[in-house]
Amino acid sequence: MTATLILLALLSVGALASRRGGGLALFNAAAAPVFLAAGFVLSPGVLGFLRPSMVQALSPALAVAVCWLALLLGLRAAPPTPGTRARCAALLAADVLLATTAGAVALAAGTGLLWTAGALPPVMDDAWHHAAPAALAFPWLAAALLSGTSRTAVEARLPALDERAHGPARFISRHDAVLAALSLLAAPLLAPGADPRSALAAMGDVLGLGLLLALAAVLFGARRERGGQAVLVIAACAVIAAGAGDRAAAPPAVSALIAGAVLAAVGVGTRVVAREGGAHLDRPVLVATTFLAGAVWTPGLAVIALGVALAAGRLVGKTLASRLLSASTGVPVRPGVLLPCSGLAVPFALALHLARPADEVTSLVFGAVIVAVLVTDTAGFAWDFGEWMRGAAARARTRPRMPAVTNGAAP
Repeated sequence: MTATLILLALLSVGALASRRGGGLALFNAAAAPVFLAAGFVLSPGVLGFLRPSMVQALSPALAVAVCWLALLLGLRAAPPTPGTRARCAALLAADVLLATTAGAVALAAGTGLLWTAGALPPVMDDAWHHAAPAALAFPWLAAALLSGTSRTAVEARLPALDERAHGPARFISRHDAVLAALSLLAAPLLAPGADPRSALAAMGDVLGLGLLLALAAVLFGARRERGGQAVLVIAACAVIAAGAGDRAAAPPAVSALIAGAVLAAVGVGTRVVAREGGAHLDRPVLVATTFLAGAVWTPGLAVIALGVALAAGRLVGKTLASRLLSASTGVPVRPGVLLPCSGLAVPFALALHLARPADEVTSLVFGAVIVAVLVTDTAGFAWDFGEWMRGAAARARTRPRMPAVTNGAAP
């Protein structure tokens, strides 16, 4: 009962935080660090308000919530306009490639330094020593999960950009999170002694489940664009994905993402879900999953060091991507435009952790992503606050001064 009340309270706070403008504008910019920190402070290892049994009781609801977010992400995927299709696709690929490569190189360097110092967990130390698939997949998977850009942050920064950069920036922020989520297909490689052939078979199972979910949604009424039937059918797909993927090697959120992308490609149920479901439920669910991710996060020296290295590498990659966007559009684009992380990075890392909670390598990926999100989004909030302060100061300087009022006669 207590766990249910906590979940309802989190959804209510998320609905309040989804309001735009007013005094919540800067709060929304720092939402991920705020709710991660709140969940960690109330976790069993700090204040102990959330007992381990409560978090465990919410695990099924968390799995369904992450699958719902993945479905919405897939449903919102849309192709660019014909005139900018090739350029947008090229910029998207460059953005993800630069952010992932820079983050993976920085994370691999940090892992190597910790291995030299003997500070890695035993399983990861053994995998690094024998160059196992887990050691090779770890930096790339963590960096890919963090390669997405916050769509809300980009939309807030568009008024300061030339209109020629609006289309490519929107396309990047809408689709790089999709590519980041697809990196979860490599999750089977993180298992100790993973066999690449078995991992490929597990990837095929996840892809097949996503296609079956999309087919079932079409057959059972998602084609209807009026009423709430499409929302119910597609929400049922999230529940089925979470249940069917409970014992899968890869997180079930990938199957939900693929189902949503297929439905978006064929134009089934997308408008009604975006209008009646996504606009009202994605933010509360995102807040709840972020809070509970902070509650299950267990920081350590190795996790913090790797998370900071990952954040530094992502900063370099996103700076290069911003310069490439600027060169392509011919307008200046500041690095802070693409800096904030996608809000889905934490739920997808949580999905990976829930799929393999006892795996030390998976826990290391989850912890490093949490630290990197805290560092990156806090830096993004500081950037936004600095821009807001500079703008306020500029407006104060240009404000016309009122003439002095004198009570006596003129001299």
